[in-house]
Amino acid sequence: DIGRSIVARGWWSHWARGEKKIVVHGWNNMIHPNLASDLAVAPGGEKVGPRINARQIHQICNRHPGNIEAQKEAFGELVKTVYGEEGSEERKTYEKECTDLIDIFDTAEGDLKSWLKERSEKRNEASSKKNAETLARRKEKLEPIIAALEAAVANAPNKELIEHEWGSNPYRAVIFKVDFVRQAMSNLISAPSSASRKKVTAVCGDVRRKLVILSKSKDFWSWSFLSTAIKTSSGLTKRVNEKLLEYCQVWLPRGPNAHVRAGELDVNDRLFDLLEEKKYNDALLHIMDARGALGRVTPRILVGLAAPHSRNKRLLVGEVWKKVADERPRNDEGAMPNWTWTSFLETLGSCRREFNVMKENVRDYLNDPAVKAYIANQNEDLGNPLPRQVAVDQAWRPASTVIRRPYSWAFVPPSIRAVRPYYLLLERDFVLLLEVHRYYVGQRTYNMH
Repeated sequence: DIGRSIVARGWWSHWARGEKKIVVHGWNNMIHPNLASDLAVAPGGEKVGPRINARQIHQICNRHPGNIEAQKEAFGELVKTVYGEEGSEERKTYEKECTDLIDIFDTAEGDLKSWLKERSEKRNEASSKKNAETLARRKEKLEPIIAALEAAVANAPNKELIEHEWGSNPYRAVIFKVDFVRQAMSNLISAPSSASRKKVTAVCGDVRRKLVILSKSKDFWSWSFLSTAIKTSSGLTKRVNEKLLEYCQVWLPRGPNAHVRAGELDVNDRLFDLLEEKKYNDALLHIMDARGALGRVTPRILVGLAAPHSRNKRLLVGEVWKKVADERPRNDEGAMPNWTWTSFLETLGSCRREFNVMKENVRDYLNDPAVKAYIANQNEDLGNPLPRQVAVDQAWRPASTVIRRPYSWAFVPPSIRAVRPYYLLLERDFVLLLEVHRYYVGQRTYNMH
């Protein structure tokens, strides 16, 4: 054990070379039969390294792999051969050499830690000084830009939204509290040296324009445009406005300042353009789409709480909406187009029509004799945490993606490997859909899409 400790400590002690406390051969030399005996040299030049080299120790370990007791016994015999019996003068000299080597290394290691600490402190001090100088230069360049922004919005409404603070990081010298102001000013802040007067004027004017838009869109932020629409609309459009108003009153911060301070992703140039054009319905759809809320509101629009099986029907509407909304034609860049009030109502109408078809298909599937017989034989699966009825009820939430293996070792039968439960239900392929639900029970989970 002492010999192995010396080898390990000696290999790591090459970090102390700069301190001239101990000199160490590289690892290749340590296992060299002729050089390993010169493992270490004291400051005075005296050799203090062990005469047992690393190669001999590796041979012992390889001769008795995994047998620690046999390794110790073989190492003890090797020590006796090289250094003599326990208690002999040769053994005492060997043990002293080992102790001297370890002491030399420990001293060098302590000195190295002190030197590293001192070096780190010097580097940190130099870095702090450099950062302070860089921050001062950057602040000097940014102050005229900030002054221009404050002058541009001096008599604008909501000017408190440009509030900012000076940072301690030269790369974030000024921090704006509101996202849309930070986005507008980002190019000027990141490269103040290239900020021409024309650029500064344009950006400051854009920030002022957005502040004015927020102040002029009180009807939007109070949701009064929805209340007005409810009074003047009927049928599906009226119900849409009612459910959108419910969502806004519960989930959206009331007032423009509260919304923009919340750091919402929807506060961008498109939102301000829609508000400026007073396209409030489109602006609301923009906000809800950014929040992923349209798929949550649609089931509430098409299914009332008082409807029978309302929970299951809302689950089905959610799946239908995802499928129908994803089928919208892409724009020229291949991306989904932005929602407009017209496109939303058209997609909602398509969703309602397909939901009515799917709803009838689910009912027919649950009343199918083969499905009823499968559920009735539940005793065949006693102890299974996924009852057959629960698996079959997944027809109310048919996935539009193929089945993936729930576990790395699971096997998906070829007959259902590439099928999508949603389309099986839409096409009334009840035989294959029941096979999918049987697979759910067999795997004890339906979370595999």
